[in-house]
Amino acid sequence: YSSESGDDEDVLLAVKHPGNPEEFQEHMKGFISDFLDYIWFIEVETDEATETFSPSPGLPQGRWSFCMLIWMRFAKEAYFDEKSLSKWLDECKCFPNQEKLLVRLDSYLRLEGTEHKLWTRAEFKWLDCSKEFARAIFVTDMMVRYYSRGHAESVQIWERDVVQGWFKNDENASAFLLRANRFLRKEVVNGMSIVQTVVKT
Repeated sequence: YSSESGDDEDVLLAVKHPGNPEEFQEHMKGFISDFLDYIWFIEVETDEATETFSPSPGLPQGRWSFCMLIWMRFAKEAYFDEKSLSKWLDECKCFPNQEKLLVRLDSYLRLEGTEHKLWTRAEFKWLDCSKEFARAIFVTDMMVRYYSRGHAESVQIWERDVVQGWFKNDENASAFLLRANRFLRKEVVNGMSIVQTVVKT
């Protein structure tokens, strides 16, 4: 269980953004690489009430979650315009939390220029879901399913215990993300495979 620090000093990671998507991806790899030395301790230091945790030294001060790491992986692979890339990095550096990144990601998914192999607009449109943050939840769902391929039982648990027909019911995004983060914490093998691919070349 992690408690809030009383220190006044803020620890930020300086990340240069040159405006080049390829270089952005390289910076994103370095941005998360130090986290891998810390990942094994997440389970014991996670606040299970919120499924969030504090970062390791070298990462920006804030409240992190496994879903945020998945979104960082998505951002690493996606094509954003230059302005969006800059704002995404700023959001990651300045006391990031799940709510802030959720809003930012969902807004980018509304842009015509945003591209990613798992952001299949036709499939999302077929769901006919107009709930707040539905696009970001859809991408989260697709990412977890994709990186859990080969683990049929985990995919079944994800569908049964996390998704639960979210795109057709009245539940909000926060409830989904709480279950998603808990799943990723408990399914440590699949969770690690998602996190580790963030820094693979």
